[in-house]
Amino acid sequence: MLYIIYGLTSVVGKVSRQYFMGRGIKQIEKITFETENVRVQPSDGILRRAKSEKEVRACDYVYENHGRLVGFTMTQIEEAISGRQDAFLTFSSYDLSFLREIKDACGEHVAIIYAFLEDEALKRLTDAIDTDDGQKRERLLMGRAIKERYLAERELFDETVIYCGEDTQFDLESLKGQYAHIIQKYKGLEKEPVPLPYKGNKPYIFVSYARDDSDRVIPYLRILQKRGCRIWYDKGIKAGDNWMTTLAMKIKGCAQYLLFSSEISTKSVWTRREASRALQYPELSILTVRMDNARFDEGLEWGLQEYQQLFMNDPDFESDLLESISDEVIERIGD
Repeated sequence: MLYIIYGLTSVVGKVSRQYFMGRGIKQIEKITFETENVRVQPSDGILRRAKSEKEVRACDYVYENHGRLVGFTMTQIEEAISGRQDAFLTFSSYDLSFLREIKDACGEHVAIIYAFLEDEALKRLTDAIDTDDGQKRERLLMGRAIKERYLAERELFDETVIYCGEDTQFDLESLKGQYAHIIQKYKGLEKEPVPLPYKGNKPYIFVSYARDDSDRVIPYLRILQKRGCRIWYDKGIKAGDNWMTTLAMKIKGCAQYLLFSSEISTKSVWTRREASRALQYPELSILTVRMDNARFDEGLEWGLQEYQQLFMNDPDFESDLLESISDEVIERIGD
């Protein structure tokens, strides 16, 4: 499970991070590079400073946050989504495109939490920070702007926690209780994770299948991802993207093309187009999984027969599939 907490600041952020880590939930490590226009000094929610802007740009997810570039890797997100390690991420950018992307890809495996700080409580927290008046004004403006972003995009958020100050019922102890309730709630709701499409520059597998075959295909994508395979499939297409352009680009850039052939996919215009495109690249490793006895048209089959094929009804199919995956698309510890 991945918990994303939006809008934290000051001691409320520190207490929140300590609470989640105390529950055995890992913090997503972020790296940052400060530009010349830094407006607010970072909190310890950002764990490591990059030596260069290029180092941050190499991350899978990059966003701008008040004059800083912040980045983190896809591997950490995949570990949480796949169920290997629950994790949390603190987030305070005005740009919410990452939240939309992660929710579209695997909504039921991520809880997006808005941390509401009452205005007077925010002012007291800001006044207590040992910094100049300019920084304090900037933090107040930032807090109000984040609140406006939340109000404008409330449908993105699953939960809200409230902090109103230590002299109110909604104090830090109450905040911990609210987090405890949310964690317990999502522990009970967790389902089999949906594989998160790879986003990065390392070698990956392009998976081609028919949407109506999802119930049979997705379990094998989970297996591949749990083994560390970087996979991309159509869940990685964002709203508003040009499908044809995106698919062509992803096929061209992949290191291995994995085709699930079935009675449904052999009749699918999209699957046939994808397979035809893949066959245009002679150096591309192509692996076809036969889900039944259906076949594509003669031209496509003539091209596919030059490459390896597996049969889903074989008793050793799962192990054969794993053995057939190219080493270069597998994420190794330390990569």
